[in-house]
Amino acid sequence: MGICRFLLSRKEEVSLFDNGLRIESSLKILTNDKWLNRYVVCQRRCLAEPPLIGIFKNAKRRERGEHLDLFYLHNYIGYEYGFKFKHSNKTLAILIQSQTLVFSFDNVESLVFWKEWLKDVCGRSAMFFVRIYSAPKDNSTTRLCSKGARIHITRYALVIVQEVPPKQRFYLNLEDLSGFLS
Repeated sequence: MGICRFLLSRKEEVSLFDNGLRIESSLKILTNDKWLNRYVVCQRRCLAEPPLIGIFKNAKRRERGEHLDLFYLHNYIGYEYGFKFKHSNKTLAILIQSQTLVFSFDNVESLVFWKEWLKDVCGRSAMFFVRIYSAPKDNSTTRLCSKGARIHITRYALVIVQEVPPKQRFYLNLEDLSGFLS
């Protein structure tokens, strides 16, 4: 049962269900450098399971359960929002280990609902803006170049992203450091 339903425009309605554990709406998703209209559902069934994002072609396909893609957010890092890309500045990038999902919204209110839902249900990373002047020339850091970057830090990972939309350049699982700290 929906606890909240917000009609923000004819095309974009954001719905919250299951005591706020599920959010869904129509939006645009970046696929192969193009914005595609899609219907997206993100839900957390229980605290023991990571949230799940389901991407559907439209609301009718969602009702039939015909998803185009599913993403478990067990390696969720955080998000970035409000960057300008491809004629849209109402954007939200969800950072998952080795992958970034990029959404665009028709209005700011929808962006805020999704951003706040992610923050409440998934958490957020601490983000720091840095400038990288040099990096060792090994395989893991060769893509880092002398320009601005953002570092996201969570309980489990440190991630360096660059560019717009965010591209992950370096991922470090902090649990891997436990052997060095002992």
